Amino acid sequence: MFYLIFLRLVILLVLLGRSSGSKDVELLVLRREVAVLRRGTRNLVWSGPIGR
Repeated sequence: MFYLIFLRLVILLVLLGRSSGSKDVELLVLRREVAVLRRGTRNLVWSGPIGR
């Protein structure tokens, strides 16, 4: 229990200490990942249950 509280506090301190530039880069990377995932799922067509 104390480990989880300590871990959350450390993560919070790390996030607060990051520069805005690194946060901007992370947002750009995440937006790119979302765009790639959306592009990959756009043309999917359900072909029914798989018969075995």
